[in-house]
Amino acid sequence: MNKIQISVSVNTKVVVKILGIIIASIIILGVLALCIRTFTNYKSALGFVPLFDMDKENSIPTYFSSLNLLISSFLLFSIFLHKDALKDKYRRHWLFLSLIFFFLSIDETASIHEYYSVLIKNLMNFSGPGNYSFAVLGGICVLIFLYFFSTFILSLPAKTRSKFVLAGSLFVSGALGSEAIGGYIIVGDLSNSLNSLFYGVFVIIEESLEMVGVLFFIRAILLYIKESLIQETSTVFEGDSIEVSSTKERLLGIL
Repeated sequence: MNKIQISVSVNTKVVVKILGIIIASIIILGVLALCIRTFTNYKSALGFVPLFDMDKENSIPTYFSSLNLLISSFLLFSIFLHKDALKDKYRRHWLFLSLIFFFLSIDETASIHEYYSVLIKNLMNFSGPGNYSFAVLGGICVLIFLYFFSTFILSLPAKTRSKFVLAGSLFVSGALGSEAIGGYIIVGDLSNSLNSLFYGVFVIIEESLEMVGVLFFIRAILLYIKESLIQETSTVFEGDSIEVSSTKERLLGIL
């Protein structure tokens, strides 16, 4: 059967640079929005403040984070397709990783975790704000993940493994560590509202760590495709560019 060649050229350095510039811009604009909200009487500033408020779901930072998580999911799924064709031992791990990031992408905008945080708080009669409940729930999920994925992580090439661990550490630190600290600020009555300066700063730190962590992860995946899959596929690499070929059968499988 004839093959259909599909070429997709991706320059890793350019992708990472563009995403990095966008992240830096979002962080700067988020800090500016916090300063306007805290130190002036302009709580909206013609819509600028809510648009770049990192504590709001319907905001540019949230949608950008969701998009990056979705990109990660797509890249992981593309690796799964390749591993599945080779009947690789860890192919299902790549698939589950893709599904996890797909869920995280949805959760970023739909805030599914907040519902379960409140549910756990009520069921366990947990004192404190929902932030603590989420930190506990997230911590349990991380432990479960490490239990089932530890062998897979150890099987990765050393460079890829270190990059994955660094990216994951940054993301978890932002998602769980800053949430717990934010909960402490509320419980300790160091602020009177969610719009306080203290809480706003930790929200920015939290979201920044998450975005940088995902950026590092995207970079790690692209480098893994370039450096580790070159011997396994009909993929052609030129410099920093990745040119991927796919067959008609694989395309039909995706569709």
